[in-house]
Amino acid sequence: MVDTAEKCRIRANGTDSRNLGCVADSSPVNRRNFMKASSITTLGLLASSENATAKTASGSGKSRPTYYTSSERQAARKNIQKYDWAKTVRDDVVAAADTILSYFTLDDLWRYVGSQNIPRSAWLARQTASHPPESSEWEAKFPVDGIEPATEPGKQWKITNGKYTLPTNDFEAYRQSGLDDKGTFDPELADESHLVNEEHPEKGKKWGVDDGLGWVDTNGDIGTAGQRWVPVAWTHHWMVVYGYRSLVGTLSEAYLYTRKQKYARAASVILDRVADVYPEFSLQNTVYFDDGGYTAQNGFPNPGHGERDAGNRSGRSGNRTGSRSS
Repeated sequence: MVDTAEKCRIRANGTDSRNLGCVADSSPVNRRNFMKASSITTLGLLASSENATAKTASGSGKSRPTYYTSSERQAARKNIQKYDWAKTVRDDVVAAADTILSYFTLDDLWRYVGSQNIPRSAWLARQTASHPPESSEWEAKFPVDGIEPATEPGKQWKITNGKYTLPTNDFEAYRQSGLDDKGTFDPELADESHLVNEEHPEKGKKWGVDDGLGWVDTNGDIGTAGQRWVPVAWTHHWMVVYGYRSLVGTLSEAYLYTRKQKYARAASVILDRVADVYPEFSLQNTVYFDDGGYTAQNGFPNPGHGERDAGNRSGRSGNRTGSRSS
């Protein structure tokens, strides 16, 4: 007979998706394995059931969906059946979601999410590019058509202006070498042998190399001499954070219109990983600095971030096939 501890081990390893009446290892890595194997997903539980009652941690009952309500989803499905424009919206979203699944495994989606230990910056360098590509000659080197600003998995840190590529080192390899037992990047664990210029070796071993803290263009090769460039922090802000928002939005919308579990499972893996790292996210603090890391005071060019009132962001946009049928 298999004892309870062994049942928990089996469940945590993802070989049995049943509720075995135990609390399995809840570490992020083991939970990811369970979600990959399980037929039950976060999005499937919380977004799909129109009849089941979910209990919150406080014990209060939730008797119906509250983000996209049952009536909104029914209206969207009716519109898809009735109107060509709604069918087109559905088809476009599903095509984009299928593109995501053709590029990303579930492990890739989980790894795409960064962490607080990797700085973020809204600007690539002082008095230069902000959001790409509208205000910048720099853009993702490995974009995927239809899911921008997300990029190919493992290549989210690379940008180009057509002539140069930054960072010149393989930051993803550096990041993977420094993961702790929770799958979170720790610079103290990272292998510095990955901090070598591979893109433009003719310019020297350290030219364009970024370990997350940026690189100083001493000779003015790509801008003003002595200017600090922060490609890793910039891509973390735009391609990673905004990227996984795009991934989740597309996958969840595809699930909304089709109720196919493959989209729900993929979206749930991202959401679950974001839940792991989000509590530590802060605009003002990083492991690198005692007095803040995301703001301009430490050289990361983010004018106004963390200082201005963000305003009321409680509103949400409706699903694109409409919340009302007519």
